[in-house]
Amino acid sequence: MTWPAVTPIDTTDADADSDNPLLFRQDILDAMQRLNAILGHISTFSTTLFDDVDAPAWRATLGLGDAAVQNTTAFWSTGDVKVTLKTSPDTGWVMMNDGTIGNAASGATTRANADTVALWTLIYNNTVDANCAVSGGRTGNAAADYAANKTIALPKVLGRALAVSGTGSGLTARALALAFGEENHVLTQTEMPSHVHTQQAGDPLSSFAQSGSGAGGRAADGTASANGPNTLSAGSGGGHNNMQPTSFLNVMIKL
Repeated sequence: MTWPAVTPIDTTDADADSDNPLLFRQDILDAMQRLNAILGHISTFSTTLFDDVDAPAWRATLGLGDAAVQNTTAFWSTGDVKVTLKTSPDTGWVMMNDGTIGNAASGATTRANADTVALWTLIYNNTVDANCAVSGGRTGNAAADYAANKTIALPKVLGRALAVSGTGSGLTARALALAFGEENHVLTQTEMPSHVHTQQAGDPLSSFAQSGSGAGGRAADGTASANGPNTLSAGSGGGHNNMQPTSFLNVMIKL
């Protein structure tokens, strides 16, 4: 339908006759004018979002990047660590597998590539060699040691519980990337609770002379005993289990 040219109609009269096509047309024109007025107050950025036709276009406008990597590039930085059930690292990450990283000529076991320089430098500057060893030792110059094709060890995490470095109130100071502790431990005598032993019944050395009884481990007849009286034995000497209830996951770190 072709609308005839008409003189603009006051919007207060626009709905006076819903069957009048001229009035209906004016209603539409008025609505469009109001919409344009609203759009005039919306920023160019918002207008671009309105014009985006799908989710990838929205992500591009918002600067989130590709959906497959947006969480690993937009919200993480070098040295960030995350736990995962994955067995292979995300793009821009390496698995923390107790290996080493370095440049392409370094021969590093976890990753040997130029993209390791930022993480390599961060570990170098924030840890000591005892915890994250540098092949051939540290000169104190991270850039020089990296260029010299040296590797650096990732913090050890395999089979270990993760804890927070620093000095808690009343606790021992723990350095960044420190890895220590025992899965099991054989208790020493000084670690055992104070206790007594029951003397073995029938031991020929179990009774002592009333005079000087027990002095020097002497028997009733006064003769000295090299070993003293025997006692009942107990215990096995096996390792003491230190493992708390634990759930095991993989860990990766951002390059």
